[in-house]
Amino acid sequence: AYEGRGELIFKLKYAGELFSEDSISKLLLITKTLLEQIASNYEKEVKSLSYLDREQYKQIVYDWNRTEREYPHEKTVHQLFEEQVEKTADSVAIVYEGRQLTYGELNERSNRLANYLRDRYDIGPDSLVGLCLDRSENMLISILGVLKAGGAYVPMDPGYPDERIEYILGDTNAKVVITNEVHKQRLEGISKCNNEGDLGREETEVVAIDCKTLEEQLSLQLATNPVMITRSSNLAYIIYTSGTTGKPKGVMIGHRGCIIRILYMIVKNKMSDKDS
Repeated sequence: AYEGRGELIFKLKYAGELFSEDSISKLLLITKTLLEQIASNYEKEVKSLSYLDREQYKQIVYDWNRTEREYPHEKTVHQLFEEQVEKTADSVAIVYEGRQLTYGELNERSNRLANYLRDRYDIGPDSLVGLCLDRSENMLISILGVLKAGGAYVPMDPGYPDERIEYILGDTNAKVVITNEVHKQRLEGISKCNNEGDLGREETEVVAIDCKTLEEQLSLQLATNPVMITRSSNLAYIIYTSGTTGKPKGVMIGHRGCIIRILYMIVKNKMSDKDS
């Protein structure tokens, strides 16, 4: 910084590999803003100086904090998914270990499962369906299938001990559990043990989504969207706590709460991308 022609002149040298030109321009703007305030009143205390000009202050304090937005509070999770299918039916929705499904294919497969669950198990609003699945495209198909049928899913990790799965099945009184064929026999044994002490309770049926028999049955079901029978106030899923301080407790999440959570994660990810 040096004086010349009755003014202060600033030159700034910086490492181009560390800083962008835009960052340096912003730094110079801050310097200019501070100097203008000092020049207008040299008795001004440092703590009262602002390093933001009016436009920057308005943007940061007001514009960026104007976060009120309308959200689809009367819609369900699967309803929003179906709207996305209409927009991008041929776009890839899932990629897993070399396999991929478009939005249209994912929608059709989940529709067939939903219609099967309604016809076979009379699944409706707030009916609970257990999901004990390994990570794959079948997990999303099952989640959407349960929601489209009108029910709510209860996730159970195949790595859970038998006692924990048995407790969740008994607590939810789920009519059916969707699993992988590799876990089917184990879950049938757990379900049978769960009913030995309660003769009036029906045994939970275990369905393997990746077995040939079920695939053949699903191929006979309609691939169109089932008639909507749920509302945003109905359950979307129940997730159980760790149970470290006693028996696990089921936390009930409705469609409305689930959508709010999804929107929160979208905004959070966008802010993270912006910061990076």
